[in-house]
Amino acid sequence: MSSSFYAFLVLFLWNFLSDSQAFDCKEHVCEDNPEFTPSTLVVKYGKPAFATCEACKKGCQIGAFNIERSEGIVVEDSETKRTWRVTHITQWDKDPYCYNNLNGTFCCTTLDVTVYQPPQEVSIGFVNHTGPLMEGGRYTLQCAVQDVAPIKNLDVTFYKGQIYLGQGESKGQRESKTDQRTPVNESFFLSLTASKEHNGEFWCEATLLLGAEFPPVEKSQRLTATVYCEYVKNQIYGPKLDTSANQTSVTVNKGETLQLKCSAVGNPEPSYTWILPSSNNISHESVYMVKSVSSEHEGKYICCVSNIVRDVQITFNVKEHVCEDNPEFTPSTLVVKYGDPAFATCEACKKGCRSDVFDIEKSEGIVLKDGETKLTWNVTHITQWDKDPYCFNNLNGTFCCTTLDVTVYQPPQEVSIGFVSHTGPLMEGGRYTLQCAVQNVAPIKNLVVTFYKGQMTLDPQQFLTDHRTPVNKSFFLSLTAKEEFNGEEFWCEATLELGPGGPKPPPVVKSQRLTATVHYGPKLDTSANQTSVTVNEGETLQLNCSAVGNPEPSYTWILPFSNNISHESVYMVKSVSSEHEGNYICSVSNIVREEKITFNVKVNSHKINVLIACLVSLAVAILIIITFCVVYQRLKNKRTGNYNLKDVFRFRSRHFLVPAE
Repeated sequence: MSSSFYAFLVLFLWNFLSDSQAFDCKEHVCEDNPEFTPSTLVVKYGKPAFATCEACKKGCQIGAFNIERSEGIVVEDSETKRTWRVTHITQWDKDPYCYNNLNGTFCCTTLDVTVYQPPQEVSIGFVNHTGPLMEGGRYTLQCAVQDVAPIKNLDVTFYKGQIYLGQGESKGQRESKTDQRTPVNESFFLSLTASKEHNGEFWCEATLLLGAEFPPVEKSQRLTATVYCEYVKNQIYGPKLDTSANQTSVTVNKGETLQLKCSAVGNPEPSYTWILPSSNNISHESVYMVKSVSSEHEGKYICCVSNIVRDVQITFNVKEHVCEDNPEFTPSTLVVKYGDPAFATCEACKKGCRSDVFDIEKSEGIVLKDGETKLTWNVTHITQWDKDPYCFNNLNGTFCCTTLDVTVYQPPQEVSIGFVSHTGPLMEGGRYTLQCAVQNVAPIKNLVVTFYKGQMTLDPQQFLTDHRTPVNKSFFLSLTAKEEFNGEEFWCEATLELGPGGPKPPPVVKSQRLTATVHYGPKLDTSANQTSVTVNEGETLQLNCSAVGNPEPSYTWILPFSNNISHESVYMVKSVSSEHEGNYICSVSNIVREEKITFNVKVNSHKINVLIACLVSLAVAILIIITFCVVYQRLKNKRTGNYNLKDVFRFRSRHFLVPAE
């Protein structure tokens, strides 16, 4: 009876202490908390997911632990491990949790699951405005993002061409949805003052920032903007063609370059549309060019020039000059570095022709006769960028010529890298634009610029144009700053890809190395997740709130028993008493953000320990007395034989008088 009473008393005390607390995954104190691996999941909607939970490390009874979930199945891995699996995740905001229930103490851990869906559609436009922009006017771009989740991880950036404009603002609507995990539609806005630099294409990009993996990115369509300059408000006129455009009859030799100029001036700036005789393709440049003419290029080329005032049309009639004996250059193409020597041989005619009816026209160098019909063009230091020599003959009144395709190149004189409109450290999560500036390079169409992070290739870029003289050109790359960028070196490389006739290896010029400093928010050590602490009275209490961040984070402790504030990463109490029970709040912060962690400290009091010790002692004493009595009786029985207990204690028999019959 005494042992049963002791067991009942201990169970009562345990239940009393347990019932005085609320069972909560975040707040309840547990000595053996379940642990998920991984502790967080990022899963696309409809994709599979799984995680393993170790319900208890010290061993627990089967049936006293499990994983609660709204979908999927739970598979038994071992005595204390369970795996949650779902084939197609469809729940946006119902995270599974793993629990154990040991000796009446309920402990649980929630798996942090982020279910995401990339934007289904991204579109861009101006708010309450259509048509051209007026210089100096204020306009608002709107980037509409459809059906995206979770909204709090969405980052929207505006661009004009390849130039970063800024990040979109949601005008307060987004803040009310930060905890919403289901798909939503959201619009972001960017205000600008129109200038002539805004002529071109606007677009926006929606990025889901979900951690270290490459984020899902969706881009809008391109929105072409036309800006009317200030004077256009009072002076709008239709396109006026250049006088040279009146040369509408064009004869060109086979293999030569055809160039048709349709340039015009007008306000607003006119647009161009070419209708071609040999193709259904349409060009929108002011100058139309064919590199090497053949018979299929004969015909009428119609150029339509238009703006809001009127349309102007001009027709070019192109004929190919047919030659029976066309001159031939050897080699047919040359790739020469500016200032280097160059030479080529021309066979003016194969059937024989008089020396006075063929020659090589050149802008520099000399021509030497190398036989009856052969000529050699020789230049000691080539200095002409875009004046190719041509070889001709004039037989029986028919003029035939062939142009030597000469590419004069110059490697970049300087290549530099930097961030656009930014100096100093980068902020984690911020959008920045790298600029690679290439100085004095030709020809620009053969230039390939590649951005690097360390040895990782980020993005190769090319600028296609027929400009042949040296130019300065900048290339841009947008990126979102991450913690892992801290200390990384960014650089760019400019390469002239000049084809089979060019130098091997091709000319390459590299920029300086730009070391990035990224300011990122505090990240708590994993050990800091042990937030439920139980300590005996008189022992040492040590709470670790250490974190890493850049800049180095500062610490502030709010204590349950004092108004004093500590600023150490580790808080310590030398000898704990009951007054030290409660919540210890540690705030870790730097210029990027603030993190908080709460330690729930329970102190085991000596009074309870003494009570339990007394009860144990009493139970032991009773058990010893009972044992002694039993042993004593058994020993006595062995010595004197078997006796009734009444005889041992000398109980007298009771006699009753029976009346005689």
